[in-house]
Amino acid sequence: GREHYLAGTFIPDFDGAGRTIGFFVMIIDITERKAAEEALRASEERWKFALEGAGDGVWDRNIQTDEVVYSKRYKEMLGFADEEFENRRGEWEKRLHPEDKPRAMADLQAYLDGNSPAYSTEFRMQCKDGTWKWILARGMVVSRDAAGKPLRMIGTHADISARVRQQEEITRANERLDLALQGSRLVIWDVDIANGRFYLSEGWAEMLGDAPQETFTDGASLLETVHPDDRERVYLRYLAALKGASPEYHVEHRVRTRSGAWRWILSHGQVVSRDASGRALRMTGTNADISARKEIER
Repeated sequence: GREHYLAGTFIPDFDGAGRTIGFFVMIIDITERKAAEEALRASEERWKFALEGAGDGVWDRNIQTDEVVYSKRYKEMLGFADEEFENRRGEWEKRLHPEDKPRAMADLQAYLDGNSPAYSTEFRMQCKDGTWKWILARGMVVSRDAAGKPLRMIGTHADISARVRQQEEITRANERLDLALQGSRLVIWDVDIANGRFYLSEGWAEMLGDAPQETFTDGASLLETVHPDDRERVYLRYLAALKGASPEYHVEHRVRTRSGAWRWILSHGQVVSRDASGRALRMTGTNADISARKEIER
């Protein structure tokens, strides 16, 4: 009672006058092949659904013919209806930003040539309304011929415009912060409390009489630079901030410069990260040279 898929080949048999007198017929059962094709189709539909469910567009390229099947989500990402975006490679190429196109093409070719272990690249694409979106493209060759030449490639497009904008804003904010720090001559410090590692920005080395450079040190080494009369006060204020007994770390103390002279420092900081039990994980703050103020007060 089972149904089978059959493939039939019919070859006519002619008599001496060229009239058809019968057929040679070959029937092949292709049920298993059809089942495999259906399983493959279902598998591809599942992974395409999974990818598009995550918001990614899917593309499927025949490398020999340059025909590319773009998913509906892929086209919608750029503002196009399904029928407005042709299924060919040229549709992708012509929408690449001129500044990004050489790199995007080179990254793809490097992967196809076997010079890159993976295909993953970022570029801008022009939308239907003329605006630009940042795209993360990833893909892999899924079929090759007997000589290893790539035949078919499948991949995804993800809209990363928001991430790029955030990164650009962070970069601008850091630039503004650097300018502000240079103007105010403040030193930024950051403590990884679990590992006991202290980071101090370039101004700290300069404040001590060295060439400007970032400093990475530990608490014991840093405390050695503090005036002996100030060390206990500095340490107790630091512990109070770590334990939450004080909302912030705020203390004035002296540090020894390379010349042996003492500078007055206003150190101000706060715990910015704690674990579930309330234990301090990270603390950050600033150091300011207040020697001139102390001299006026004296």
